[in-house]
Amino acid sequence: MKNLIDLTFKKEHDSKVLESALYTLNAPSKLIRYQLVHTLCDDLGVCDTHANLFGLALECIHAYSLIHDDLPSMDNDTMRRNQPTNHLIYGEATALLAGDALLTKAFDLIAHSGYSDYVKVELIKLLAAKSGMSGMILGQQLDMEFESSEITMDDYVKMSALKTGQLFAAALMGAAIISKDESHLPHYQTLGENFGVAFQIQDDLLEVTSNASEIGKSLSDANNKKKTCVSLIGYEASLAYLHDLFEDIEEQFTYLGLVGSKTHQLIDSLKQRKK
Repeated sequence: MKNLIDLTFKKEHDSKVLESALYTLNAPSKLIRYQLVHTLCDDLGVCDTHANLFGLALECIHAYSLIHDDLPSMDNDTMRRNQPTNHLIYGEATALLAGDALLTKAFDLIAHSGYSDYVKVELIKLLAAKSGMSGMILGQQLDMEFESSEITMDDYVKMSALKTGQLFAAALMGAAIISKDESHLPHYQTLGENFGVAFQIQDDLLEVTSNASEIGKSLSDANNKKKTCVSLIGYEASLAYLHDLFEDIEEQFTYLGLVGSKTHQLIDSLKQRKK
């Protein structure tokens, strides 16, 4: 994706805020959202080039969310993607602006893409809904509120489906829109949300079993009194819950007729991730 980023941002004015934005966007990453767009478009018979800009738009939104999430006013983290967090290098003000710029850039990418006008509007609506006030942002707000509240596992699942699951859902739903497979949008949403909850539980488990250098980010949940799956139901029960979620995900792939597809293989490869 590095070449795509270079090509996309080369017309922007050289500035500290551009440098800050690219610092996080170009950092080592699994690029899962970008990959999901590509694999599902491929599975549905659409060539790679149609997936590029929407995949990059999602990664811009994800990078912005990480920059803001790491700020002292939120999680106050010091390491992300195996490098110092953005605000430690560029200062809080520039980091804040870099996040804003990446969020704005995501919509600019879609608006100036080669997608049809219909697809552009649908993708912009999707990005706004999934990353916005009732989507990822709400999940982040709940994550902060839950630090000082007693919550249930249902509360945790809701928060994770929003904070982590909405961009995964957006990746799959956006690929379906690009590929003209909109009849299955509710199922792609459910698949993305379930994968998001599973991904968050994996993160919670890794916080217990790994060190910061292994997972590439600060182990800040305990310091911030975050409610995790492990703190709510324990380590073994969390493993069991994760297993059940991946069973549900398998059923969704069966329903969609995508067992053995590239998207199925990608998600399956992440079941045992270590970072």
